[in-house]
Amino acid sequence: MNKSDLSVPEDGLPGLASDLSEMQTYLATQAKRMATIVDAIESGWRSPAASTYTEFQQSVARRPSTRNRRARRLSARDP
Repeated sequence: MNKSDLSVPEDGLPGLASDLSEMQTYLATQAKRMATIVDAIESGWRSPAASTYTEFQQSVARRPSTRNRRARRLSARDP
């Protein structure tokens, strides 16, 4: 990837932050859909591995990323 592909003029940053926020919402929706599918599959899966997998999946879903916080701050600045 060329660094020039990542260039965004300063006045374009709020729009980019908004786009990133929309993508985060979309990905969160997809993650919930996947979790529903996994829950249906897991309903018959009972083992220590199943419990560990579930705990890991839930911890990842709860963890906010630094990038998302930055995107929300930039988006809040958008006039």
